[in-house]
Amino acid sequence: MSLPPKLTVYRGFHAPSAHVWSPFVIKLEARLRFSNFAYTTAVGSLWKAPTGKVPYVELTDSEHEGATITLGDSGLIIKRLVESGALGELSTTGEKEGEERERGMDLALRALVEEKLYFYHAHERWMDNYYPMRNHILQSLPYPLRVLVGWWIYRRIVQTLYGQGTGRYTPAEIAGLRREIWVRLRFSGFLFSLSPLIPSPSFLCVTFSFSSAATKTSELSKKLKQESIAALLTASKHASTADSSSSDEKPPFWILGGSSPSEADASIFGFIVTVLLCTAYVAPLSLSLPIHNSNSR
Repeated sequence: MSLPPKLTVYRGFHAPSAHVWSPFVIKLEARLRFSNFAYTTAVGSLWKAPTGKVPYVELTDSEHEGATITLGDSGLIIKRLVESGALGELSTTGEKEGEERERGMDLALRALVEEKLYFYHAHERWMDNYYPMRNHILQSLPYPLRVLVGWWIYRRIVQTLYGQGTGRYTPAEIAGLRREIWVRLRFSGFLFSLSPLIPSPSFLCVTFSFSSAATKTSELSKKLKQESIAALLTASKHASTADSSSSDEKPPFWILGGSSPSEADASIFGFIVTVLLCTAYVAPLSLSLPIHNSNSR
């Protein structure tokens, strides 16, 4: 019987019983829990991270003399673990013809939050709320060094945002773009836990719709125009409730409406939780949006 590899997730902060602020760390941990993959957490160091950021992992093969490899980037980590067979595939990772539409929608959702919303959040946190963000991220550094390192990070982020494009917008335009995404993400019935290790029922809603520019593939474009994610979730919720044998138990349902999670579920969960759990709070504008005014919190 083969033993599963040992995995250590380096999260950048010492918070063994709580999520950290990085949406990508939260995403990776959620993805591991979806497949019941056991792992441990540690602080780590950005200097040791292959990509210079968290999360990164150390994977130790229990059967080949304890060989250890270091992997960076949450998406690449997940892909490597799935390809090696260490991590189970989710509903949209197969090759069945009927799954092509769902795979396209899953990819579009992930790209929307990871390649667009992430940079809008970075601007809100580092440009609009610099001091709370600096003091949290660099809390382990003494104050004089915190000032110098914080200034260096700030300069790097300004350059990154300008090169990426977000930094070329006005603050009002960025707030509008961020709101356009978040307003379509509303709580309703998305099964997730705010505990980093032990899932428990916590129902959230994610509503999403795409513009006609989201895809140029005829079938997917028509689907995204006519059916928002809210409609998919509503249908999934009704189906799950009808199939439930107990009226007291609310079954989970997922962003694409299937019986199991997709990769997009982990990504969207990461971005929702990072906004909810930033205790400073470094993103007051995001907190004020309708998605965060929910009784499910």
